[in-house]
Formats: sequence, structure tokens, C-alpha cells
Amino acid sequence: MATRDHTASGDEITPAPRTLTDGAPLLPYWSFTKTVIAICALRLAEDGKIDLDEPLGEERFTVRQLLNHMSGLPDYGTLPAYHQAVQDDEEPWLRGDLLAAAMAQGMRFAPGRGWSYLNIGYMLARERVEEAAGQASRRWSGR
Repeated sequence: MATRDHTASGDEITPAPRTLTDGAPLLPYWSFTKTVIAICALRLAEDGKIDLDEPLGEERFTVRQLLNHMSGLPDYGTLPAYHQAVQDDEEPWLRGDLLAAAMAQGMRFAPGRGWSYLNIGYMLARERVEEAAGQASRRWSGR
């Protein structure tokens, strides 16, 4: 378990929020943002800027399958090393490292042939939404 810093009077010191290398605040995309990502994808589809049923690049899965947790991709939630890093209050894993560790587990099922809750799917969907909106985010791979 991570240690916490305290003032001389015993009050816990609140650590500064984590930021990107340029000082911009790091905004996590936990489950509560999945709804926002899905809404943005649907609006972009409505505007003709994204095709929900087109495979992403060289991949076999689509944005719709990512949003519906039906892509078949593995997730990092089953990785003991990930859970240990969270427990130890380590810095968040770089995007590339997180994706590589999860993908090393292999596909869970063929896209569209099953359902499994998937955080990585929403990371990929978010990236596609940002690309289609012309708002590509700063990738964490360079951090």
C-alpha cells in the first residue's frame, strides 16, 4: 500500500493532480465517461464523420462493436501486474504498454460473436472519435 505524506500536525497532504508532460491535467476516462464517448460517436455518425460499422484500420472490429463491448478484444482487468501497480499507487501505465499487455492475452472471441465488458475498447473508441472530430488527443505513449 502506498504511503501518504503528512504535515507536522498530522494532516494528510493532498498530492498535486497528475498532469501530462506539458502541464495539462490528466483527465481519466473511467466508466462514467463511456456514455460521453458513445454520445460523441453517435453524433459523429449522424453527421457522417464516422462509420460505426467500418473496421478500424487493419482491425476486424468496428466502433459499434467497441461501444457495445462486442469486439472480442482482451482487457487489462485480468492482468495481475496491472492490479498490483494500482495497489502500489504506481504511475498509470503508458498507453502502448497497457495495450500490449492486454493484447498479449489474445482475442476473447471473434468480433460480434460475444460480449465482454471492455475498458480498452472505449480507449480505442475515444481515439477514433477524437480523430473523426479533428481533436486528436495527446497520446500517452510519449509520456
